[in-house]
Amino acid sequence: MSDLITHWQNYYKKFPAALVENKKLLIILTVFLFVGSGQMWIDTDKHRVHAMPASLDALTEARQVADSNDQVTTGPHSTLANSSSSSNTIRLFNTSDSSQTNRAVSIARPFPKGKIQNFVQAKVSGVKVLTQCDVKNRWDDGSVKFAIISFVVPTLSVQGSVEVAFVNQRSGNNTHYLTQSQMLHAAYNFDASIQMKGVRNRTVRARNMLKSGKFRYWLQGPIVTAVIIEDRTPARSEDQDFGDGSQALHPIFETWFYPQGKHVQIGYTVENIWASTDAAKSMRDLSYRFTLTAGLIQPETKWTHPSFSHIGQSRWHKIFWVGDEPESIRIDHNLAYLVTTGAIPHYDTSLKVFPALERERYQTYQQHSATLDGNHGAKPKHLGNYVKPLNAPGKNDWIGLQATWEVLWLYSMSERGYEMLLGNADLAGRFPIHLREADSKAGSGDYFDQTWSRHANLWRQGVNLGTGTVDTFGRIVSINARPTSQFSGILDSGTSIDRIQRGPVSSGGWSETESSHHSDACYTAYLFSGKYFYLECLQMDANFRIGWQLSGWNSHFARPGNEGLLNNQNIRAEAWGLKVLVYAAFISPDGKPEQAYFLDKLHNNITAWEGVQNLPPTYPERDEIWSWGRHIRTMNPYWLFPKKQPSPIGQWSTGTRDFIQNPLRNDGSLTHATSPWEENFMLMVFGMAKQMEVADTTKLLQFMAKKRFHINLDGVPANLQNLIEAYRDPTIETSTGQWVPNFTAFANHYQTSTKPFTQRRDNLAPDHSYAFIALSADSFLTPYTVDGLNGQDSWKSNKADTPFQERLETISPKWSLIPMGSPGRNEKPSVRTIAPASPRDLKTIPEKKK
Repeated sequence: MSDLITHWQNYYKKFPAALVENKKLLIILTVFLFVGSGQMWIDTDKHRVHAMPASLDALTEARQVADSNDQVTTGPHSTLANSSSSSNTIRLFNTSDSSQTNRAVSIARPFPKGKIQNFVQAKVSGVKVLTQCDVKNRWDDGSVKFAIISFVVPTLSVQGSVEVAFVNQRSGNNTHYLTQSQMLHAAYNFDASIQMKGVRNRTVRARNMLKSGKFRYWLQGPIVTAVIIEDRTPARSEDQDFGDGSQALHPIFETWFYPQGKHVQIGYTVENIWASTDAAKSMRDLSYRFTLTAGLIQPETKWTHPSFSHIGQSRWHKIFWVGDEPESIRIDHNLAYLVTTGAIPHYDTSLKVFPALERERYQTYQQHSATLDGNHGAKPKHLGNYVKPLNAPGKNDWIGLQATWEVLWLYSMSERGYEMLLGNADLAGRFPIHLREADSKAGSGDYFDQTWSRHANLWRQGVNLGTGTVDTFGRIVSINARPTSQFSGILDSGTSIDRIQRGPVSSGGWSETESSHHSDACYTAYLFSGKYFYLECLQMDANFRIGWQLSGWNSHFARPGNEGLLNNQNIRAEAWGLKVLVYAAFISPDGKPEQAYFLDKLHNNITAWEGVQNLPPTYPERDEIWSWGRHIRTMNPYWLFPKKQPSPIGQWSTGTRDFIQNPLRNDGSLTHATSPWEENFMLMVFGMAKQMEVADTTKLLQFMAKKRFHINLDGVPANLQNLIEAYRDPTIETSTGQWVPNFTAFANHYQTSTKPFTQRRDNLAPDHSYAFIALSADSFLTPYTVDGLNGQDSWKSNKADTPFQERLETISPKWSLIPMGSPGRNEKPSVRTIAPASPRDLKTIPEKKK
């Protein structure tokens, strides 16, 4: 017992002394864990005592005490509270030790459809100020969807704050930006260098590149001028190697100039991602160490990195200021407003999430972010808050509509959370998923935007229609240009003209980066920073998903050619791959070929799924793709539909024989079962596509709503409500070889002599709770009525029945989604009366622990 007390004391050393020294509390807590769970272990690496199921509640109570004390004992900068208003406002906090005057600020911000018709203007403490608005995306009605807004705050008092509101203005004030000569003016002291030391020494200087005109504008106006400094021409004159002539290392400087105060911020990037039909011009592993400097006069060393292996398909990124950076501020972007924009999931803003949750992850991030490989060998499987392999099963923080650390930051808006958000996105450059085209007129398609003719069921490669106009060089590798290239594993696959050749490239210890347990890394970082590096990271990630697999034409597995169909072997891989594609289609800048490219592939996927489920096509001009889904994909073992007909009760896939597991009866009455929680992942991604207005997924959502509405609302033949969070669902019956025909048969395939759901309800933390995943999925279905059952009633009923919702505050808020306009967790929703349960009732909700 004394050992356990000591262990708890060590773990809570970071908490106020009153908690650590209260041995009586520690003894009670330890006994409670031991007696209440019957199982307990100590994680000596993370200094935690674990016990299930009672440990979640015990840890909750301990954290609650700690966080309560934390709020009392910390200074004013650390007591974080989100803006509670859904108005279009943010709040700026001065977190420095001195007052600030004429403080230039840039923020990236999404806007609801129809709210800002022209451009955005900032009102600081109610007073309109000169505002530069660089609009990157508009809704289809012409209103602003996403923009980078820059303005100057006249005064920020010591430890003070100001509210900034955003209103419409007629102009974006995108003139009077800095010219090339002005950026080179001595007042900015501008230069930056990357000094690489391998077999030979190489140095790249941003000032020389800017002088020679190797730049393009990203932001233009009087508040900030941002330029991308690189030679993205076939000459690749600034690319480096260490004697092999490959020019494999591609440097980029993303530089933001602020005339107010003459501040300059620089993003340093080196890529090893060139992809060419000629191996001599492609990526290859290269080892080197490097130093980053900033400043023209007496350049300052900003960062030095020890020798590492820069593997192919990876890139790295660091951000520093020239000279002293501006005084620090914290920005509360106002979560209550953000959830109305459609750009992020609609989280329950009534939650009061414990600060300890973010603090713990930040400590992990700090331990494993000192180098590009985490903490350089001490724990080689750690990289910031990621671990290798990415596809390890379980409740990983990076699985979901957003990563757990991103959601925690949305609730805290803390400085450390923002540092962690961007830092993890930087480190994700190590994932071997990045590709940039090294050839002009690449592959058999020649052009980035090439179109091809189609055949019914996509039974063979179409004809190059010669309609392309956008050159391939320097862009993400287009599967329109290289329809037979495959991005997973060995790149040099496909026909000779499409084949990508590389120099020697290793995996760097990363397992196959397919989508089953890997979500995106950079969407949220770009959404709130506006940095070009994160945009390209997102686009390369999405492109890797659509080019990851390849099959022959007329094949039920993987993508045929240039269509970009995410045909994997399990639903979750489909869902998370599709999610990255949805986000890239939503936020890739207007008028750029990448946006049209992602929208095209996204609509292809929606059409194929409508074909699978025999729903009328939303995009009828893609009828060959619909036919492929209807007649070919339904032959995939995972979607092997009897007689090619979809489920009569709205199930997504047949699943496999291996999924006939608890809580299903294993009596031979089934040949197949599926994973409903994976279906919920797919449903949420369709919901985000609809919410973001990048694809009309109404028919697919209504199809998937059928089963969920009946489970949540039907009282006959049995109260099915617990089945909304089942681990497995029955799909194909042995006696008929057909789908489970109705909900009576559906219920009969579950065990009734045990309580199959109690353990899962008690033991699973929110990040991996099938109950919370199901509730979040239901939040996207409230607009619909199916079989006379209403989605709002269905969600309310599920919400009222879901236990342990307090854990969304105390363990993780990742699955805290609610419908727009719905009450939060602390407001009890009224629900439709459910018929009394029959003797074979499957509802086994445990009593909440007091």
